[in-house]
Amino acid sequence: MTNGDLSGKVAIVTGAGGGIGSVTAERLARAGAKVLLTDINPQALDAATSRLAAEGLAVRQFVADVAQESDVAALVADVIGAWGQIDVVHNNAAIVDYQDRSILDLSVEVWDRTIAINSRGPMLLCKHVLPHMIARGQGGSIINATSHASENGQAEAMVAYGSSKGALNSLTYYVATQMAPHRIRCNGIMLGVVATEGLRQLLGDERMDWLSANAQLGRTFGPADVAPIVHFLASDEAELITGKIFRV
Repeated sequence: MTNGDLSGKVAIVTGAGGGIGSVTAERLARAGAKVLLTDINPQALDAATSRLAAEGLAVRQFVADVAQESDVAALVADVIGAWGQIDVVHNNAAIVDYQDRSILDLSVEVWDRTIAINSRGPMLLCKHVLPHMIARGQGGSIINATSHASENGQAEAMVAYGSSKGALNSLTYYVATQMAPHRIRCNGIMLGVVATEGLRQLLGDERMDWLSANAQLGRTFGPADVAPIVHFLASDEAELITGKIFRV
């Protein structure tokens, strides 16, 4: 989508242990950015980071639970200590809890954990990264991974997930508006079904093949389709785009 050079930029990608996060981190690093990969799963994170480091890309890793403010503050301090700046944040980390059922059956525990990771996590990254972007005075880009579930109710499931992504949509608008004087942009990518390996393992080949056959453009969306959009929004080519939710 873009040949935007990210040399001289520093990026954070959350949920970078696999799926969309690892592919996006690779895309940004290959475009010249220094990339901090963070995830709650240390094994997956180490595998993703080691693979990119072995290719000579400028990456580092930090194990963190984005729902915990102390973890987020520590990972931001790690990036600043190592590279001195933060220019791009891709808020990708999220969970879908398969106990996230109808509102009649939804537990408070599932609701709270889903909101904590999917909504509070991005808020905390913004809260702790933005002062560094403001102080540096060179602008910045925050890209939130949201979902069609935020606008399309389902008959029997995903109340917490859809609500958490609706909150993330709203956060995107507020950050974009409040940070505009500092040339800090904030946009969202509203995704449908993304065919990650984890989703295929969960749904099975038959269900995934059905989704592909019935997709509007003839195939499902994959992590490699998400990464170029994040790259574009991270680059200076998108310097006049903010406060937008791109429905993909």
